[in-house]
Amino acid sequence: MTATDDRQRIQDLMLAYAAAVDDNDMAAYRDCFADDVEIVGFGESAVRGADQWVASVRGSTRGLFRNPTSAQPTAGDRGGGSRVSANRCPSAPFSQNAR
Repeated sequence: MTATDDRQRIQDLMLAYAAAVDDNDMAAYRDCFADDVEIVGFGESAVRGADQWVASVRGSTRGLFRNPTSAQPTAGDRGGGSRVSANRCPSAPFSQNAR
């Protein structure tokens, strides 16, 4: 695998992560993490495992996200923009192969 391949995989993962967050799609968000991920810096102790991380995120963000399909344009909304969305994160998270 070349540096260009690595860069593309990272960009694909970042796009999929952002789309999952924007869409409040917790299944797609979960797919962005390796099963054995360790998350540090969010609380007093590390969170081990993707399912545990997603559960903690789901619990702490409840009510913070709106349904993106219910958004109404505002007076300053000019529209015309395009939205890039990925349905799912890459099936093999980059972190599984990172060293």
